[in-house]
Amino acid sequence: NKNDKNLQEAIKFYKLAADMNSEIACGRLLNIYGEELNDDKNYVYYLKKFVDYFHRDGRFAGDLGRIYLLGSTGVSINKKLAIKYLKKSDNPYDLYLLGNIYYEGDSVKKDLIIAARYYREALEYNKTDEYYSGILDENNVTEKATSRLNKINKLLETKTKEEISELSINEIEQKLNSNNEVYYVSTKSGINLRDIPSTKGNKVGKLANKTKITVLSKDGPEEVIENIRSNWYKVTDGKITGWCFGGFVSITNY
Repeated sequence: NKNDKNLQEAIKFYKLAADMNSEIACGRLLNIYGEELNDDKNYVYYLKKFVDYFHRDGRFAGDLGRIYLLGSTGVSINKKLAIKYLKKSDNPYDLYLLGNIYYEGDSVKKDLIIAARYYREALEYNKTDEYYSGILDENNVTEKATSRLNKINKLLETKTKEEISELSINEIEQKLNSNNEVYYVSTKSGINLRDIPSTKGNKVGKLANKTKITVLSKDGPEEVIENIRSNWYKVTDGKITGWCFGGFVSITNY
């Protein structure tokens, strides 16, 4: 009840603690705004802090991504943020949603190759997880994702370049099955490539923002830089090969 004086007093102190970066207080505010008061605007504010500052990805990131994807009371639709947070989710349904975004070209460049990868990852998710299996069944994900994969395969067979790309069919299949992912530099100042996965490594080159790169490995050490938690990636632009912080590259080139 919004008029509950004790609840309002508790919120006041939780907010003070959350502003001092208390993860517990932030979690309490999530419960209050999300379950008791149904206040989406404040819920999203603290959920974003929970994910961005405390690096609580997985379910929390997925919840945030879906809110930005669909919008809510006091929260505008923001597809760019939706994509960012859905990618951090551990929910196969969110992989399916990412597939839809790239399949339909919804606020991003249409890319059936990326769409197919997300659909496949959703379908290949560990079916022993009862919670997520229930979500997949409830939303008919298996049927819908399989249908779209079949449509993509049909497009590949018809060689419709306008709807796919200028790649040959063999190149597309190679990209679909490749373990090496295509990413883009996503920082305005560009990134430095180093000889070892560390900021202490020697610089072997620099890549400008939006440079297309191939990720050869994501097995570098995990680190937090500029409040972003990620592993170091070994990458190449075809000319220079080196290590970069994974938080500074993205699968999209917006």
